[in-house]
Amino acid sequence: MSAISERNVVIVGAGPSGLAAAAELVRFGIPCTILDDQKRPGGQYFKQLSPEIQSTQESSPLLDICSHRLVELRCETTVWDFPAPRTLAWVSGTGNGRLKTRSLILATGAYDRPAPFEGWTLPGVVSAGGLVNLYKSQRVITGSRVVVAGNGPLLLTAAQCLLQAGAEVLALIEAAPFATQVIRHFPGLLVQPGLLGKGMGYRFGLWCRSVPVLEQQVVTGARGDQWIEKIEVNALDDKGKICREKRVEFDVDALVTGYGLMPSLELTRLAGCRHSFHSPDGVWVPERSTELESSVSNVYVVGDGASVAGYQNAMVEGRIAALAILNKEQPSSRVSTTLKTILRQRRRQQRFSQALSGCYRTPLDYSALVTPDTVICRCENVLLSEITPMLTDSASVPSLARVKSETRAGMGRCGGRNCMPFLAGLLSSATGQPSEAIALPRARPPARPVRIGDLFSEKLPDPDLPVDPHAPRAVKAR
Repeated sequence: MSAISERNVVIVGAGPSGLAAAAELVRFGIPCTILDDQKRPGGQYFKQLSPEIQSTQESSPLLDICSHRLVELRCETTVWDFPAPRTLAWVSGTGNGRLKTRSLILATGAYDRPAPFEGWTLPGVVSAGGLVNLYKSQRVITGSRVVVAGNGPLLLTAAQCLLQAGAEVLALIEAAPFATQVIRHFPGLLVQPGLLGKGMGYRFGLWCRSVPVLEQQVVTGARGDQWIEKIEVNALDDKGKICREKRVEFDVDALVTGYGLMPSLELTRLAGCRHSFHSPDGVWVPERSTELESSVSNVYVVGDGASVAGYQNAMVEGRIAALAILNKEQPSSRVSTTLKTILRQRRRQQRFSQALSGCYRTPLDYSALVTPDTVICRCENVLLSEITPMLTDSASVPSLARVKSETRAGMGRCGGRNCMPFLAGLLSSATGQPSEAIALPRARPPARPVRIGDLFSEKLPDPDLPVDPHAPRAVKAR
């Protein structure tokens, strides 16, 4: 294999948005290459069971596109850098190299948004997304007496997985006043009656199993010797303040926690895309045009990797990016008409996702959950007490880059995915800066952990160096 190969269209991510983009390209006869770091395509939503597990589970028809002759699927392939515009550095179990493409679609998905609290690193505390993925792929769960806590619709899915696996769900604890806010946002939810009915079905299932749903409450601590044994739950007032006097405890052997999802931005940042802070959700997102093109020409960002809005919106965005590429490369009335239709579908999807997000909005200040001895960066085991002096030091300008360089927070295996959003909130509270004014540390490769041996074994073309006029010339032998 050559060190650098070329493709017309490369899609990073084989989840709903990436597969939908591939299906649209194939429909118009355009070949594409899909790279994904998982063993099987489908992403988190269409997670497939391990082959070792016998099941009659039906797979999505969207997965069939992976076997089409115009689709080159490379699973277990990690994209770790962009050494040049629209040039991907990749590594897999069988080799490594670089791919240069005319058009790039980044469909990198999202991951759990953690909120540190006392005891959140204890064994037995798992993320909602992690538990759902574990159950979908292996039919395995953690614990038998479990509390599900945090915020967002993913908690309902996690609770359902636990119940299906035979666990006892002691309570579902939500930080938002969902019942009050759902009335205000109900018209927007009616845009997608199928998804609305699915969510209501989940809640009805909890009611049938006598699982209490506690709103405007939050887990403030977890305790245990070698494993989680007990959690503390406090009520929240209407302003999101923790009511310390209103406390209840649960004896558990597992806690599933999550506060929504955040876009995975490692590759978009390395690709040079501009990002802005989205205040309603408290996350950074890549800036995109109407047709989902980023600030970098011919680089499109789709699905939850740009804005978390559910799998149906992700599939619509995948189709939009594919049609936008076609409209540039092979413009036609058919492509243009289809693109306009799909853009209207996206506006409808966005209305639903905005309404759902409004149902789970909470004024909770996550920094109120931590104490000086709370671990903020679990990769490097950095405590809040080690970070606070830099946030309040008047002799220098505090920044996330300084916190990272002096405490190693964000330098671990996750590359700051888990702690940087929380650190940005701390910095905003300490300095009074608006969150959108806080700069993220410079993105550095690798985007994902890769073996040093793989990097050194990468075969690259000889550099195109200028000719030295003073260098000795070879003399032909007579």
